[in-house]
Amino acid sequence: MSATTDSLAEIKFDMFNQPGISNLLQIESLITNTPLQQVILEWAGKSQYGELKKCVANSVQSFLSNFQNKVSTISDESVEDILQNGETYANQIANRKLHLVQTALGLRHG
Repeated sequence: MSATTDSLAEIKFDMFNQPGISNLLQIESLITNTPLQQVILEWAGKSQYGELKKCVANSVQSFLSNFQNKVSTISDESVEDILQNGETYANQIANRKLHLVQTALGLRHG
């Protein structure tokens, strides 16, 4: 497991001086749906880059596992139904708009 960090030996959110660490903190925040400020406070002043990397890797692994499980529950029929309903809805809107445009241009009456 490898993520670019630096040699400052302190975890803090600083996109200019510690972009790698800052990126890991942002990933942890997004993946765990935890406010960034809370993640920053949890790791502030610590010097264990390896622990942060492991924590982020575990969070990403957990997120992806949960995502894959959710995706596996979606059937092709469900997707097909959603697409069909979306197409029907979009066609209704497009046809109404087309009718308005054609009427405005005098290509159609009423």
